[in-house]
Amino acid sequence: VAKHSEKDGNKGAVSAVDLINQGKIALVINTPFGRGAAKDGRKIRTAAVARGVSCITTLPGLKAAVEGIRELRRGKLTARSIQDWHAS
Repeated sequence: VAKHSEKDGNKGAVSAVDLINQGKIALVINTPFGRGAAKDGRKIRTAAVARGVSCITTLPGLKAAVEGIRELRRGKLTARSIQDWHAS
C-alpha cells in the first residue's frame, strides 16, 4: 500500500485511503511517524471515521485491542462497570 502522499507519484498505486473508501479495510492501525506522517494519518483517520472503520492510533491502544480480541476468541470476554473496576 502506497503512502497516501506518494500515491500520485506511483502510477497504479493504491493508498490506504483508497482501500478504506472501497470498503476493503475493516480495521486501521495507524501510528504516524516521520515526514508527512501527520498529514497522511489525518487523511487516513478521516476516511476511517467517515466509513465507520475502527481506527487505532497508539501502541497501548493496539495492545488493549489485541487483548480484547484474544479474550473474545476464548469466549472469556466479560463486562464490568467502572465502579466495579475501581472497587477491586
